[in-house]
Amino acid sequence: MTTTHTLNVAHSRWHNEDDPDFDLKLTCSDPAACPGWTECIGDHSAATDEDVDNGIDGDEVVLHGVAHGYHYGYGWTVPFKGCPVVENDWVDEARDIARDKGPGSYRVDAEWDDECMTITLAEDQS
Repeated sequence: MTTTHTLNVAHSRWHNEDDPDFDLKLTCSDPAACPGWTECIGDHSAATDEDVDNGIDGDEVVLHGVAHGYHYGYGWTVPFKGCPVVENDWVDEARDIARDKGPGSYRVDAEWDDECMTITLAEDQS
């Protein structure tokens, strides 16, 4: 099953037509299955050059009892706990969607550019 993200938009109690204000909530259909990673701050002094090469190649490397990947610029990474989309900064794009579409529930796609994320209205929602 593919993880989906839904933006829920409602008028806030301060909403008026001249200065629209919305309550925004982003939800994930399955946070435990939503892929993502974060930097690991554990001790990686036991890692060998071969471990780094394997991590770069996409293989998991177990360090201090935890499966890791390796990403240039970030070093050793571990799976993100929860939904990296919901936990990211999505409010600016959500406000744009709310102004364009108004109250309702909208499926959104997350687009990543390295560590930066934006949400966009899913194609079938446009």
